[in-house]
Amino acid sequence: MSRGRNLILSAAFFVMPLSAGAQEVRPALEKPLALFFTLDFDRALPLFASAAAGQPDDPVAKTWLAETFRRLGKTDTAILLARQSLAAAPCYSFAHLVIAQSSYQNSDSVLAHVRRAIECDSTDPNGWLMMWGEAIRLGDPGLWQHTLRKLVETGFFTRAALAYGRAELRDLPPDAILLTNGDMDTYPAQAVQAAERFRTDVAVIEREHLGIDWACRFIRDHQRVQLPVTDAELEVMGEIQDSGGDRFSKAQQILQGWIKRKQKGAFARPIALAPTVDEGFYAFDKDHFKDQGMFLLWQEGTVPAEVDTVALRRCLAGIIPDDFVGPWASQKDRSPVRRFYTNRIAKILFRIALTYSVALIGAGRYTEAEENLQWLEVFERSTEIGDVSAAEIGRLREAMKK
Repeated sequence: MSRGRNLILSAAFFVMPLSAGAQEVRPALEKPLALFFTLDFDRALPLFASAAAGQPDDPVAKTWLAETFRRLGKTDTAILLARQSLAAAPCYSFAHLVIAQSSYQNSDSVLAHVRRAIECDSTDPNGWLMMWGEAIRLGDPGLWQHTLRKLVETGFFTRAALAYGRAELRDLPPDAILLTNGDMDTYPAQAVQAAERFRTDVAVIEREHLGIDWACRFIRDHQRVQLPVTDAELEVMGEIQDSGGDRFSKAQQILQGWIKRKQKGAFARPIALAPTVDEGFYAFDKDHFKDQGMFLLWQEGTVPAEVDTVALRRCLAGIIPDDFVGPWASQKDRSPVRRFYTNRIAKILFRIALTYSVALIGAGRYTEAEENLQWLEVFERSTEIGDVSAAEIGRLREAMKK
């Protein structure tokens, strides 16, 4: 067991968290929480403040007030209020996490409060999520794997989110690198690797981590992905501008370095991008990335204009609509951004089915196209986001009649 994990799995795990009754949603918090989780922080703030003033000894409302200030960028106020909550309830996990998330300039403080949050309440997945990042910063792969398994165990990932993670990984070439764009195309894929040992040959890398030195070292040392730069070069890298005025971030330069090595035959691992990655990130070489449905795969030569129907059919064949029933974000997740936006990632799956249908219609394969559209209708109705492609499906059916 690694040093970092030993520090987490200590006797302090048995400290009792804030009582269950104290964590219930009070009537005074219902409206501000509804506003908070629709990203309306300005309107939520005075309602949280009123609730906190009405119950000055209760840490729950005060901590939600602190978290709202943090979301508004007022971290000093957030820390002050969270410390007041801890004065009333020293083992309130949520308050420790607010301080941790408000203290990113002080890595020691972040780690201390994340550890304390987990010690106080090991059933709160939000603490394990923060420890995921700390494990990478500490260079502790054992702790990193442990946090991913705990995120599954504590219910941070829903059935639909885990199904999406499997879909991301399923058809990737062996030993591929998959660059992702954010939380919910990164965490679930890594979680099914850790918890289910599914496609562990793939290195799932959040693209912004390519711009962080300690994350790059973790990618190299523990995800076994060779970097195109030395440690010394990594430390002095910054944004650059080429002769044409285009600017390239550190992360883009590392991607460019991998591609150049592939062109020379010096880098064997396939390079894939999640469809959530903005085109601007790889615009310098976009003509070499081929759409394979759940990922874009780099290849030598210019990508043909024709849709790869074989890849899209294979991708859709692995998708079982029932696996995507229910919410995409857990109610245990305190991030309003993830709660508000995560289910929209389903549109990527809908896009794949629509693209495949268009290709079938273009080839005159109308019966197959209609079957695929019917499958898409069933799939969309089974998801939280609902029938978002109805108009497009109608247009495609009209096109088949002409």
